[in-house]
Amino acid sequence: MINALAGAKLPWWWTGLLLGISELVLGVWAARSWERSLVTLVTLVGVWAICRGVIEIFAGFTLRQVGEQADRLAA
Repeated sequence: MINALAGAKLPWWWTGLLLGISELVLGVWAARSWERSLVTLVTLVGVWAICRGVIEIFAGFTLRQVGEQADRLAA
């Protein structure tokens, strides 16, 4: 969440913020229900992996656009 707030001028910064908030909420929920902690941990890791993958895809498209702009400026 800190990285998302510190880099708020970057495109798609809000996805990191949403991921951080959701991780915080799921972590608090997992800590409060000890009987479901294993299922919660697996679910948390799965949700984190999916969200991280989506963020990486958006970052890839952003880097591609930046690379194309740099090529145009260099030419």
